[in-house]
Amino acid sequence: MGLGRSWPVWLLFAGLLLGCQPGAESSRAGSPVDFEHFVNWQLLGDRQIIFRSSADGDWDIYFADGFGDELRRVTADRHHNRYADPSPDGSRVLYSSSADGGDFDLFVVGIDGSGPIQLTANDLEDYSPVFSPDGRRIVFERDVDFFQLFELDLDSGRVRQLTDVPWHNYAPDWSPDGHELAYFANPEGDFDIYVIRTEHAPGQDPERVVDTFAFAQFPDFDPSGKRIAFEAFESGDWDLFTFDRESGEIRRVTRGGGDDRDPDYSPDGQQIAFSRAGEDSADIWITGADGARADLLISTPGRDSQPVWIKSPRGH
Repeated sequence: MGLGRSWPVWLLFAGLLLGCQPGAESSRAGSPVDFEHFVNWQLLGDRQIIFRSSADGDWDIYFADGFGDELRRVTADRHHNRYADPSPDGSRVLYSSSADGGDFDLFVVGIDGSGPIQLTANDLEDYSPVFSPDGRRIVFERDVDFFQLFELDLDSGRVRQLTDVPWHNYAPDWSPDGHELAYFANPEGDFDIYVIRTEHAPGQDPERVVDTFAFAQFPDFDPSGKRIAFEAFESGDWDLFTFDRESGEIRRVTRGGGDDRDPDYSPDGQQIAFSRAGEDSADIWITGADGARADLLISTPGRDSQPVWIKSPRGH
């Protein structure tokens, strides 16, 4: 099932039952923003990126399109929308939202803000959804006493629990080949980075790949699957680091510019987008994956964070 095509019948039917039909969002969804902002279009080039921002008062998802030099809304409602992830072909955006009564559920919407569909509906908290590389599955975290990882098959609607342990598991990220997941967890109190096979069944031991810091979080595979970027707290600040899976080397990418978080590798693996927060602002930045200079990419009147590149933009 390509995500640029039709959705499975079960998913469309669920969307109708839950009231998430095209037009259910504000008419501003998909429209260009009407607030002052800065985007370094030359730096963005012919690439596309999504991120979340509080520029309109609530947390919404935004889309910076380097092909059209335009910043647009993906969501525009009075709810908190976060943890966005684009489909592999760039046609849709997966995210977590409080739109269904306060607790967070999973939704998917067109990159142009059209056709929102609710994927989960329960009294639990569902966060951090990510598409598999083939677009057929999503993995997310769900609060069931502890946050555990779950997989939703978009063809069948089947949900499978991947972890079942007495500690929290957060922010999964797929390897490029779809066979592994990186995430962070705290079985010993500190937060470390782990990797499991996607065939993982509860009870099997994951591989701990980063245990150097008290807090190592939000891992992101590079396009080769050989390196993992992550954020870590050290010496009073959050900074970005990379882990080389072959050598075991950990390299610092940023230092001392503020709280640098939410790393996401560019489609060619040469750069990392991230959020940089100070006392009064938070913006989207880009740095070389080797730690070369960091440059401001996007700034709005709100706090901007959680950037994610669109790996294969549609129609280009």
